[in-house]
Amino acid sequence: MEKYNVTMTNATLTKNGMINLPIEIRKKFNLKPGDKISFVDTGEGIFVVPVKTLFDLINPDEKENTIAMVKELIAEHKIEAEKGE
Repeated sequence: MEKYNVTMTNATLTKNGMINLPIEIRKKFNLKPGDKISFVDTGEGIFVVPVKTLFDLINPDEKENTIAMVKELIAEHKIEAEKGE
């Protein structure tokens, strides 16, 4: 059975339905103003999950190489699609 390191931090819901994420959580998950958050209803509770883009997951030093590789893959895909027509 998997073990999870579970911590619990509280926040207060405002009358407008807003919450402030505690600083420990923002720092741990490197959350900044404007970042997207998903609320996942499990039926037994709610998970709050940061939404990450592909570029959030890329090492900043490798970003240019990754973009070049993606562009190359797109070009290859277009060529393959044209051959199939």
